[in-house]
Amino acid sequence: MFRFVYGKTWISKVFLAILAFVFIIGTAVMWGPGGLNFGGGNFIAKVGDISITPKEYILELNRLNNLYGSKLPREQIKKEALNNLLLTAIFAYLAEKNHFYVAEDEIRDFIKRQFSDKKGHFQPQLFENYLKALKITPQEFENMVRITLLANKYKRAVYSTTYANQPTVEVFLLPFTLQLEVEVIKLSYEGFESKISVNEKDLKEFYNSIKDRFALEEPPKVEVFKANTPEEARRLVESIKEGKTIQPYKVIPLNNDTQRVPKELIPLMEKLKNSKNIAVVKTDKGEYLIGIYKSGKKRIPSFAEVRNEVIELYKRLKTVEWMHSHIEELAAKLLSGKYKGTVERGKVVAYNLMENFHLSPEDLFRILAGETLIKVPTPDGIAVIKVLSVEWKKDISPQLEYTYSLTVRNSFYLKKLQEVLNYVYRNGEVEIKVNKQLLEAF
Repeated sequence: MFRFVYGKTWISKVFLAILAFVFIIGTAVMWGPGGLNFGGGNFIAKVGDISITPKEYILELNRLNNLYGSKLPREQIKKEALNNLLLTAIFAYLAEKNHFYVAEDEIRDFIKRQFSDKKGHFQPQLFENYLKALKITPQEFENMVRITLLANKYKRAVYSTTYANQPTVEVFLLPFTLQLEVEVIKLSYEGFESKISVNEKDLKEFYNSIKDRFALEEPPKVEVFKANTPEEARRLVESIKEGKTIQPYKVIPLNNDTQRVPKELIPLMEKLKNSKNIAVVKTDKGEYLIGIYKSGKKRIPSFAEVRNEVIELYKRLKTVEWMHSHIEELAAKLLSGKYKGTVERGKVVAYNLMENFHLSPEDLFRILAGETLIKVPTPDGIAVIKVLSVEWKKDISPQLEYTYSLTVRNSFYLKKLQEVLNYVYRNGEVEIKVNKQLLEAF
């Protein structure tokens, strides 16, 4: 039921809009020192005269449980649910204070849109079933909608005051507007492995940290047993179900290399293909064949089995780490010609260079400031990037510029919301009560 409701468009416009900045502003504001009044009563929290009911809290808990499952601890989900609801309540309070208003028609239209069929016809039964499933009254649901719409009106008002100024957009677009001519000299770890000593203790610890990488996928198989009488077949099946160890008559792996199945086993294999459990068939000779389907599983080879591969991986990793820690010294020798690396030269958009070598915006600003040598660690060793020329191109697509304009505007929007919440919290704009006793019951 929650999957249906939260898959509707209104969730993206209402509740999920809040989630965009919960992690940015929620925790700091709601759980910082001071500012909250912990009391009791039949409410989860209050912001001024706006109450968050236990039912609303349960709904938000369920939504977050569906969203995160076991990815987040229960206490963190509870904390997140309260943050989300408090954010909505604060913005709704600010909306009322600034004389925003949600008309009854707006609430009715909202409900009609969410519980209409594909042709736009309102489905009262769908709405009624939803309320019954949540065990809430129409009035309770309407109040939840009213609070959420109020909060959204305030946030839209904040958004309307933001804009993307051109200099900021241009900074965002630098990776796409700068074309660099570069010479890249790469130095590989190969030839430096002698810098690393290997001992058995370190190898085994390294193996334990990466052993899942060596996991082998064993294919499913069928174990076949024989019996001469129905009674013997029944006893065999019972013993197998009890988990007793019995030597099979034949084992048939179910992979692409499976040997040709004997004719007498074909009826048994057909049964097992569908049931993937236990099957019994009687042969033309009067014998009984019992088949058990065994699912495929992963097997992790022992250290001894993969020792040589572990040594190779260990030496490569440690050699690369050593090179990263000696990058200045190695780069100097590379540039002086003492070490010979591979050289690539050409023109590249700054964005691609940043992606390929994990450069930061600070690296880009260093290049703009005139720096011509950038030393970077790589997965295989190190590289030195020589910047030969910088050209600023203006012919970017309008769509890319528009996208980044929205990104800039959204960043200013979130910053303004942060400032609003900081003001509310810091100046005691409104009393925020949290019912700690009731919260602990969930």
